[in-house]
Amino acid sequence: IVKKGWSEGRISRQERKQCNRREKKIKRMGGALYYFSAPVFDDLHQYAIIALEYYCGNLCGGECLYLFKKVNGNWENIGETKCWIS
Repeated sequence: IVKKGWSEGRISRQERKQCNRREKKIKRMGGALYYFSAPVFDDLHQYAIIALEYYCGNLCGGECLYLFKKVNGNWENIGETKCWIS
């Protein structure tokens, strides 16, 4: 969700304090938050893509798309793409 004014770089003092508190809490809990997408399958359910995103503080994070293939009934990671790290 993008709040009005954020695109112009204006963040209120209260919003900045909330972000700082959240970052301190994240660091106390081990340093990072991880987000996983729901898998997206091909029509035959032989391939799946999952996005993994992590946030580890101000200007620290990354994201990657992982490709899995079903081999003998098990899902195997066969690669990743669109990765970025900050």
